[in-house]
Amino acid sequence: MRVCSGVPDGVAAQEDEEAGGLAPAHHGRRGAGPPAHCRAVPRWADIPSEPVANGGRDDWTLHLGDEMSVRLPSASEYALAVEKEHRWLPPLAARLPLPIPAPLAKGEPGAGHPFSWSVHQWLDGEPASADRIADAVGFAVDLPGFVAALQSIDTVDGPRPGKHNWFGGATLRTYEGQFESFRRSSGHGS
Repeated sequence: MRVCSGVPDGVAAQEDEEAGGLAPAHHGRRGAGPPAHCRAVPRWADIPSEPVANGGRDDWTLHLGDEMSVRLPSASEYALAVEKEHRWLPPLAARLPLPIPAPLAKGEPGAGHPFSWSVHQWLDGEPASADRIADAVGFAVDLPGFVAALQSIDTVDGPRPGKHNWFGGATLRTYEGQFESFRRSSGHGS
């Protein structure tokens, strides 16, 4: 690994050449212990961490031992999801037929990371693909069952569309001003 530049908002990062992506700096080498901000949770201070291969773009994700992950949002907009996940993942988990990551701790900005961050239960697995599905019938039952259970959850008290979810679920009126500006600037406006 080597230290690299160009990470959003000045977050120190290392390039993980094996994983082909970026991960936050944590003591300069794999397995060297948790990132500085994870020391904020003393009971986990001695657990080694390492970047997750293909850890995503919105967040940098680290394995924290074998049973946890640290999610470090890469920009302030992604950090808005931390509070939402801590509020909504536990009640969702109780209503879903398959496991979802349980939030275990929430960290505040500081100690080397400018945004809120979180520690979650690690769910081992790989992305689904035709060559990885050993039981196609079971998969064909489990996936729609999960989606149906998710759709059956009453969202009346759930989070409303906003910056925290890129306005997902908002009406088209949310984008009316942007559309009108685009239309006028492209010469199609009146």
